[in-house]
Amino acid sequence: MFLKKPKDSRYIDVKLPDQKQEIIIGSDLKEWILKEVSSREYFNIIIFIDKNFASIHRDWLLRIKNVLSPNDIIFIEASEKSKSLEFLNSVLERCFKFGVNRRSCIIAIGGGIVGDIVGFFASVYMRGIDFIFIPTTLMAQADTIIYKVAISYKLLKNLVGSFYSPVLTICDIDFLQTLPKSEIALGLSEVIKHALIDSPLFLRYLKKNLHPELTDWKEYPWKEIIYKSLIVKSKLVTKDPFDKNEFHKGLSYGHTFANAFESLSKCQYPQT
Repeated sequence: MFLKKPKDSRYIDVKLPDQKQEIIIGSDLKEWILKEVSSREYFNIIIFIDKNFASIHRDWLLRIKNVLSPNDIIFIEASEKSKSLEFLNSVLERCFKFGVNRRSCIIAIGGGIVGDIVGFFASVYMRGIDFIFIPTTLMAQADTIIYKVAISYKLLKNLVGSFYSPVLTICDIDFLQTLPKSEIALGLSEVIKHALIDSPLFLRYLKKNLHPELTDWKEYPWKEIIYKSLIVKSKLVTKDPFDKNEFHKGLSYGHTFANAFESLSKCQYPQT
């Protein structure tokens, strides 16, 4: 039994070759998330959560523990070092210990790194179990996981991957309010990229609503911005879900060079 969708939210249903992904974008969704997950009556639940997010949102983490009674909570350092086979092996041991099976669910709460790690693990554990993603950064919300998850091997970024999606993605825009402006700028780079590659109308919308130096960014129409960004991404992915016909490749605009630079620098970024 699933709950009614929350009011005043935006919805995207992504139809993929072997599964359907539901994306919800709105505000004040924290309690609805807990009720929705509870209504699905999973055998057990494992939660993966970004360490930094958990420290900021301690009260909600306590609510998660009380309402969902997860079998385990795994804290993740949101760095490229965590996207490794070594880390996944340690996670495998913990999930096996708690009897995670195909009637279980794993929930990822955090940014894109957390989503990638958990999504890939969900795709290969017992050949696939339910995965719910709650992205908490603008980058992760506006460019959320749609049918591609991966981890890295040594300096080769995203070398090991799967075609897999969360059964449910919930973008609560209230989480953006606790981000530094630098994270907002990073996320907007992906939003603008989506507009440039496929939507002149969306690009005009951004020109109208984004301000120089990101003044008043907390008041931006985030629900619409994220929705419009994900409409572009979902359209390109569903046209070419297995990335064979070069529709989906447009989403990699700029990533090839960026991944090479990250590998060469060993992900050591200059201090600003």
